[in-house]
Amino acid sequence: MQKPKPEKQKKNLKSVRHFRLSEEDAKDWDAKVAASGMTESAFIRLAVIQNKTVVQAAKTKQTTLEQRKILFLFAQQSNNINQLAHQVNTAHRAGKITPDLYLAVLEQLQSINQIAKDWVS
Repeated sequence: MQKPKPEKQKKNLKSVRHFRLSEEDAKDWDAKVAASGMTESAFIRLAVIQNKTVVQAAKTKQTTLEQRKILFLFAQQSNNINQLAHQVNTAHRAGKITPDLYLAVLEQLQSINQIAKDWVS
């Protein structure tokens, strides 16, 4: 199926590319290459390099200034909650607070954590 390449063309073509196709796409590909009368390499060069089709990457959603501020505040809140949990745990281990107060604070911190998770998702 492949035609011999002119000697001059072989010298200039040193970069090799590979790609995969589904079985269905491969059948379509083979049919188009055969109908073109070109080698696969020449076909892809003509189809991609000389084609005037413009491929645009999908635009990514940019974070607004307001969203960045909210994320900053959320990170600060998370840090504060972590510090509170650490202090309560330390006080509980040292016997400075009652088990009931310890559990009440942990429940509140877990509740705040769940609210924050729900807000993010």
